[in-house]
Amino acid sequence: AFAAALQTFLSRLGDAIDTALARLSARRERKRPRLLWLSVGAIASRALPAWKVKLLNSNLSRAFNDAAAPLLRRAGVSVLDMYTESSAHPEASPDGVHYPGAVSRSHAQRLLRQLLPGCRRAEGSRES
Repeated sequence: AFAAALQTFLSRLGDAIDTALARLSARRERKRPRLLWLSVGAIASRALPAWKVKLLNSNLSRAFNDAAAPLLRRAGVSVLDMYTESSAHPEASPDGVHYPGAVSRSHAQRLLRQLLPGCRRAEGSRES
């Protein structure tokens, strides 16, 4: 069911991109945009309320990412792994889901490096 739902999403996304490209002026290059998918981060179960642990946990996050990544890549989507780093630092999540501070900054830097290859890190910014 998950794979079918993701395939439907990717198909509709592709159709939407094709429609947008068709509307571009004839003077512009009709080039498909690069798509990035940030994988689901790890869940720090120790910070979750007990009732959420069955619904949200790192095993489910990993299973989602493992199922989604190959389908996304086959559809031409670049997948950035956010799970690995967040799973290495469960103590950094105050609520079990979000990772403020060093983990979040590191994720942002990785995303920026993908969006702006060859661009140097901004002066004064911190990277973990």
